[in-house]
Amino acid sequence: MSRLKTLSALQRARDWGGLRRSRLCLATAVPVYRGRSSPDRADIVSAVRHKRVRRLWTASILSGVAYMTALTACGWVAFDLHYHSSPVGLVVFASFLPSLIITPFAGVFVDRYDRRTMLPQSRGGI
Repeated sequence: MSRLKTLSALQRARDWGGLRRSRLCLATAVPVYRGRSSPDRADIVSAVRHKRVRRLWTASILSGVAYMTALTACGWVAFDLHYHSSPVGLVVFASFLPSLIITPFAGVFVDRYDRRTMLPQSRGGI
């Protein structure tokens, strides 16, 4: 049975078009590519070539840094006010509470409604 699984994995690897494979790891049946770990890596590199994607990633990184900086500052103020670590934990928990509550409902909403009409409405009609 395991030999059949390995052979089917070899067949799938042979059927992948356009990929240069140097060898196939028979223990896990995972193809090993020359010069890169997977074909998805090339897609990431090609995405960075677009100006809008670079701007989106830069804005996302800067937004994350700003959020963590603000969270650190809030925790610092909570510690300066009370000189104890419990208020810092409460501040961090309170910052993640909205996403903890909203995420399950947003997931159901996204699965039930058409994304093409939902996205402009969630962006405020921009």
